[in-house]
Amino acid sequence: MDDDLEKLQAIATDLVFLPETAIIYPGGEQQIAFVEVPSLSRIIEGESRPGFFKGVATVVLKLFNMVQPDYAVFGEKDFQQLLVIRQLVKDLHLPVEIIAGPIKRETDGLAMSSRNNYLTTSDRDKSRLLSATLNDMRSAIAQGVAIVVAEKCCVKTLTNSGFIVDYVTLRETSGLAAVSKQDLAANRELIILAAVKVGKTRLIDNLIFLPGG
Repeated sequence: MDDDLEKLQAIATDLVFLPETAIIYPGGEQQIAFVEVPSLSRIIEGESRPGFFKGVATVVLKLFNMVQPDYAVFGEKDFQQLLVIRQLVKDLHLPVEIIAGPIKRETDGLAMSSRNNYLTTSDRDKSRLLSATLNDMRSAIAQGVAIVVAEKCCVKTLTNSGFIVDYVTLRETSGLAAVSKQDLAANRELIILAAVKVGKTRLIDNLIFLPGG
């Protein structure tokens, strides 16, 4: 929190909202009403972390109701979360414009994240291979390699490099549906989503692209 506040002060932030837990969950976190976006919350990351997106949707709705913002920015690194929030806003007719913040990367390709601070020196060096491997998978798909083969090769490469792979999957970007040959032929926007563990740190990353270049 101190680091965050220091960064916010450096860009002349006017106000920081830091409510106590009791304000957000006055009756306790287990005793509150909740909201869920079922179509997007139970797949991919939702399979690995059951109930996670229900918690996200609920606390974000609480935040929007308390703050009444005109705009809210969510990073594309947590792409599935971004889609969940967009769907929440659409379904509940919330007067908030959701803006996607592009992924920011280190010079070696690692997606910037607060979690990177937990990486040991050796794990940090290894972590650069994640984005490189996703780029290799994109190239393989562009060259006509079958989707299932490209996914398995990506998993194998990461595993052989010392990662524990949670998932690597190719999806379309609008609703994270599985990708067909027709989607590839139609040159629709696609995304590779990945979650891995290196050492004790879980990392997620993604790569958005058009199969035709």
